[in-house]
Amino acid sequence: MIIDKLTNLKKYAGLNPGIAEIITGFAAQVNAATQIKKYILDEDRVFALVQEYAPREFDAAKVEIHRRYIDIHVPVCGEELICYCPIDNLELIEDFTPKSDDLLYKLDPQSAIKLVVSQGSFVWFNPEEGHAPCLKSYASPAMSRKIVFKVDAALF
Repeated sequence: MIIDKLTNLKKYAGLNPGIAEIITGFAAQVNAATQIKKYILDEDRVFALVQEYAPREFDAAKVEIHRRYIDIHVPVCGEELICYCPIDNLELIEDFTPKSDDLLYKLDPQSAIKLVVSQGSFVWFNPEEGHAPCLKSYASPAMSRKIVFKVDAALF
């Protein structure tokens, strides 16, 4: 897991500079008028999900992991609480593979590390790193907007 300013994305080892430019370039264009949908940026290797959601309370959180894709979450407005959760001792709720890249686990509040991610920042989760996104922070707006970039881990 990495959390940093979006302007620093290309400094992280292993990230192709071209991919970092695709991500930062796309993120710079997204605003409140951008359509909520999936955007293909580099075939099935890099795509962006522009999302709008009502932030959830902590007790409604579920931990997700992915097998194939790295998740890079970029808030477009406001801030978001995301929990980083080691999955070693978590209870599996649902396995969506092979239809999708998602597995869901029950959140253990004792093992969750709370991260507040704000506009201009990003948080990066590698495959197998548990995370519970879209949670309400003190400064969360009623409706939040963010981009989740999916980057094929095989590119590294």
